[in-house]
Amino acid sequence: MNSVDDDYWELCRIEDPGQRTRRLDQLCGNDLARRKRLADLLAHRERAQRLFGGLDSGNRDRVQTATDSDPLTQTTEGALDDTRDQRLVGEMAINQIGPYAIIRLVGQGGMGNVFKARDPALDRELALKVPRIEVMLSPDVKRRFFREARAAARLDHPHLVSILQVGADGPFPFIATQWCDHGDLATWMRANPGPRPPCDVALFMADVADAVQHCHDRQIVHLDLKPSNILLVARDGGSQSESSVAGLSPKVTDFGLARLMDVQLDRTTDSMFLGTPLYMSPEQAECKRTLIGPCSDVFALGVVLHELLIGVRPFEGETLTAVLDRIRQVNPDSQAQLKRLPRDLRTIITRCLQRDPADRYSSASALSDDLRNFAASRPIQARPVSLARRFWLWCNRSERITQAGAVTIAIQLAVLGNLYGHFLLLALGYELNFQMDNWEFFVEGLPLALCLHLPLLINGVRTIRHRRWSVAIGTTVSAVFVASIAMVLIRGESAFSMYLNNPFASYVAHLFILCLATIQFAVHLVAIPAARASALVYRL
Repeated sequence: MNSVDDDYWELCRIEDPGQRTRRLDQLCGNDLARRKRLADLLAHRERAQRLFGGLDSGNRDRVQTATDSDPLTQTTEGALDDTRDQRLVGEMAINQIGPYAIIRLVGQGGMGNVFKARDPALDRELALKVPRIEVMLSPDVKRRFFREARAAARLDHPHLVSILQVGADGPFPFIATQWCDHGDLATWMRANPGPRPPCDVALFMADVADAVQHCHDRQIVHLDLKPSNILLVARDGGSQSESSVAGLSPKVTDFGLARLMDVQLDRTTDSMFLGTPLYMSPEQAECKRTLIGPCSDVFALGVVLHELLIGVRPFEGETLTAVLDRIRQVNPDSQAQLKRLPRDLRTIITRCLQRDPADRYSSASALSDDLRNFAASRPIQARPVSLARRFWLWCNRSERITQAGAVTIAIQLAVLGNLYGHFLLLALGYELNFQMDNWEFFVEGLPLALCLHLPLLINGVRTIRHRRWSVAIGTTVSAVFVASIAMVLIRGESAFSMYLNNPFASYVAHLFILCLATIQFAVHLVAIPAARASALVYRL
């Protein structure tokens, strides 16, 4: 049986009411609950068409075009042309939700529509957020919609969008908020792409960080901080140029993903992939519920700060998978664009974008303090990550495991080639300038090949494939490899009869093998932290 959502879209494509009713009977049969749900959805759609002038037309592709035009950067906003909005809405007196008269549509998202509206009683403009018709009866969406209202209602800060009312008009729940007449930061950045003064950006983001800290103080984590969720109003009555970020004041909005730290969310919701890929923290990208918290918002603030200063995001990618891979393997110290910034500001961004939450700023207020210190030419509190810590973080990257496997395979192929390569040359008809008993040499080298080099070669393949315990096995056997070669050199006894009369050749050959063995052992040691960090996701 199809889902209710699929049946709803199929019924929306049927224009004739009688034919639609007959198809509804076929889809539902004796399932009265399913029939009532679909009938309610269709009734709400018809009202929405009358109310919003055909905004929710029932065309599934059209809705997805509006909401998913850029899935990596957009989860809630999509500005539409004012003239088109006026045509869609029609007469203000007819298009009304609760006490508010709809003026125009200003944004569409995965969960709802945002309208500019007017409060006739107080003669003021406001923003009205209403869920989309096709998701309005979903219990999960309703819970998330009102969770946003509850989260925002606990907040009162000059750099947060104020909640004016939460209510419902029949089947239409809504959230009324203050109106920010300069759009959002994402739109502003597209309209003003030029270089931005670092001090102005630092003060602007310090205000945003203050607002985020206010949320954290009230046990709320935003989890979806991005430029399109930072609205703008003129600072000091618009006395400064609004083409400069210094003339604008931020207003953080959209708490649809907010997590109440003092409330245990249900496991299904809390383990979902939540956030906007280009701005989410590594723990969000990996759905590590226990690590998601205030430091996740600090990471997102670092991404926005990076984008404001440089004009690009630190973790770009053509696909969602590529973006998430870059976020999971975040290495902010390697960002070439950061070199153009002042050293202190570079340190601030690097501190925000650390993979481990414990390595970031401990709070948004600490980030705000450092941003204001930088703007005032005072010393910042954060210090660059130490060389030892950077090395440890480098060792934690999953590619160290792959590199350990590749090095092992190369070394073991080289060693096996050194042992038995001359047999291949003889088979090809080449004449060698030294004499030896080939059978005796083959027998002498066979135990080493079967007990040491071949197992290491096989384990190298397993390491590249990230098999469980492969790094531990490779480290242990590599240590045995190093120890055995070192003992041969210390004792001065050749492992092969061909070297009995040539100790210098024996010494050089074994010293060369010892160097290779040491390199192999070292790359396995370096890969141990990454293997430990990735143990839970290794494939058996």
